[in-house]
Amino acid sequence: MQKLHERNINLNDINYVFITHSHLDHSLLVGIFPNAIIVTGSQWLKNGTEIHNHDGSYFGNDIRIVKTSGHSQSDSYLLINTNERKVCVAGDLFWWDINDTQETTNIEIINHPDRFALDSTLLKKARTLILNTVDYIVPGHGKPFIAA
Repeated sequence: MQKLHERNINLNDINYVFITHSHLDHSLLVGIFPNAIIVTGSQWLKNGTEIHNHDGSYFGNDIRIVKTSGHSQSDSYLLINTNERKVCVAGDLFWWDINDTQETTNIEIINHPDRFALDSTLLKKARTLILNTVDYIVPGHGKPFIAA
């Protein structure tokens, strides 16, 4: 809330909220955005009611929603093409605990343990694909980083 306030953004100004997966630390507060359409890996909702299923191209050619799994069964991420680079909003496909040192090499990042992962093999495949596809990654927990 403080960051929105610093940028003079009101909760009513938010039109879309993307949920990378259904874990509570990523989805609990979606209801505080009264005008927002909530976008998940396969649908968008308004006021808790499904109003449209999508195939990942809901936002057009510059933003794609990609469904995957590994950390949870409902994982999805955003691939965003900007003029400067390809960005991934990755949710918990990449994440570090507060006290963890954030790895910097692809091998370390791919193999970083996820104690909540449902399927470590699928998680590593998804991480590898993302690291080989984008330039910049915004993880669910940790600092954004440049894909090596």
